[in-house]
Amino acid sequence: MHERTHTRGSAFGLAIDADFPIPGLRDGGAGGGLPKTTLTLGDEADLARAWGPAESAATRLSADLLRDGVPGRTIDARAEIGYRLFARYFGSCLVSPDGSRLLCVPAPVRSWRWQRFLVGRCLPLAALLRGYEVLHAGAVEIGGGVVAIIGPSGAGKTSLTLRLVLRGARFFTDDVLALETTGDDGLLAHPGFGVINVRAAEHERLAERDRGALGPLLGQTGRDKLHYALTPADAPAPLRAVYFLVSGVGRPSSTIEPVEAPDPRRLLTSTFIHETRPPEQLAGLLDVCAKLSETVPMFDVKLREDEPAAALAARLAAHAGMEVRV
Repeated sequence: MHERTHTRGSAFGLAIDADFPIPGLRDGGAGGGLPKTTLTLGDEADLARAWGPAESAATRLSADLLRDGVPGRTIDARAEIGYRLFARYFGSCLVSPDGSRLLCVPAPVRSWRWQRFLVGRCLPLAALLRGYEVLHAGAVEIGGGVVAIIGPSGAGKTSLTLRLVLRGARFFTDDVLALETTGDDGLLAHPGFGVINVRAAEHERLAERDRGALGPLLGQTGRDKLHYALTPADAPAPLRAVYFLVSGVGRPSSTIEPVEAPDPRRLLTSTFIHETRPPEQLAGLLDVCAKLSETVPMFDVKLREDEPAAALAARLAAHAGMEVRV
């Protein structure tokens, strides 16, 4: 049985009001004028009632199949009801059409575990529906501005984000970055959740004092990842730079090079959610990509295959003008 307790806070630009605790949710009271999203804990019967009769038409937007042919993750949609997200071993979630309400139906696992699905898929979709753009990126805050790190899964975004935090940067988000366009043609980044998912191989490289500098250990997923609570930034901040991680083999060292003319396709494919894009959201995405190209310096970090994240973080920190903590 999952614990019920009233929780309020903010993340991804949303004022979140939940009837269950959420590790890593920054206390934000009413959310300071942010759009409100209500989260309710339920069960399969609640979900069935909200979703409606099985024979009613629904559109399957995506399905990721596991090796046994069973869907591991799906997204279904009904225009008047919203989006039903499912992830095997994690649970289901029904997101209203405007992202203002979420019905959460967890699998019978510990709260921090199923909430990886909530934080990694369901709430980013709600943020998109509430008018934000969502990038697949880690980020830190340096000198009052946000530095985003973009790259494919496994490229090392989280390891680099973690190492920058250990050098004195402010943790901002892991894996999901919500952006808002502003009246001065800039982009405002909103903090995510205070949870970082560290690969076991990188965790083993951490010195004992570095592990002690992290927050509480929430748990571990198999042998692959450990999940720590960190304190995120306490307010939105302008996006100041974007670093793209580019994998490579045989490079003598990693390099950091300016991107003079970003390929629009590269920006478009760096977004987090592709399945739920009505025309008005596509227009918003193009606007954000245009502002990224025009106003935010971008750099390619061409990776040496075996360079430790700690060494690369030191060079990236210097490149970003960060005052490094020894």
